[in-house]
Amino acid sequence: MEGTFCPGDRLFISPVSLKDIRRGDVIVFQGANLRDMPDEVVVHRVVKVATNGFITRGDANLACDPEPVRIEQVIGKVEMFHRGKRKFHVVVGLKGIYIPRVRRELLWFYHWARKLIKHPYRLLRLSGIIPRIWKPVIRRIYLQTERGRVVKYLYKQKSVGIWDESLQRFECRKPFDLVIPSPLDKGSSS
Repeated sequence: MEGTFCPGDRLFISPVSLKDIRRGDVIVFQGANLRDMPDEVVVHRVVKVATNGFITRGDANLACDPEPVRIEQVIGKVEMFHRGKRKFHVVVGLKGIYIPRVRRELLWFYHWARKLIKHPYRLLRLSGIIPRIWKPVIRRIYLQTERGRVVKYLYKQKSVGIWDESLQRFECRKPFDLVIPSPLDKGSSS
């Protein structure tokens, strides 16, 4: 149930009967129907109420559990959870089923959008067009440390980049990496 619950959350479980469990409820059950966790206590969401039990799935899982959960396996239903100093009600019903699905799809979209943007961004950086258009005032501060010289790049009093000469490591925030040339690319320190 990653995404809905976090490690350390305390779950408030109430005992239930067959008629109390509906689609979208989060139930706690003995994992006898799961091959990889036969003796574990499992917390999953009911995605369908079937004649032979409940079809369940963890909110972070794409596929449903392989076998239906029988009523005798059910320990209870999660009503609330405690995180830190606050208590939260568990989202149930269709909303409880669709929120994790939307979250998964947004993460999938974010993952692929980053992959798609990475290549054009790299080409934009290599083209050298942006430094001709955008000329932010970036100050360099040279610091002498025990290991050697460190250069900090500042834009409006905020650090946007750092060059550690002794470690030969350059880090720069986006989009400032488009206008601050890397000392590693030149083969010399500036």
